[in-house]
Amino acid sequence: MSTIALFGANGSIGSRILNEALQRGHRVTAVVRDPAKITTSHPDLTVTTGDVLAPAAVAAVAEGHDVVVSAVGGGDGPGHVATIRPAAESLVAGLRTLGDAAPRLITDDGGVSRISTEDYAVAVLDEIEQPRHLGARFTVGY
Repeated sequence: MSTIALFGANGSIGSRILNEALQRGHRVTAVVRDPAKITTSHPDLTVTTGDVLAPAAVAAVAEGHDVVVSAVGGGDGPGHVATIRPAAESLVAGLRTLGDAAPRLITDDGGVSRISTEDYAVAVLDEIEQPRHLGARFTVGY
């Protein structure tokens, strides 16, 4: 099974990915701002504090993991807008220090990207278990 660094593990999407990954037998490092907010306990779970807005911190946490998953979203409204872009830029910058990378978001004609939290969790774990995008980032949406 894979070792997964999961940024934003206590959010709506992150918590579902965390549970799906643990149920499938993966080892997960939950990377969050406040470890006390992770209430899940599991022998394959490690919880650590990490700053997704600091590329060096991203690289330090991601090092040695098979897979890095970002479930950072910032909630609805202004928090989302203020968080998602800087977080994505920091993740890319931090991960680039570990090797070559290139990100691409799936959107509709209006520039909107969406997917249910449950479908996202399933898609992420399916890719981890049966990789179709080795050595590359991928995105899912509808």
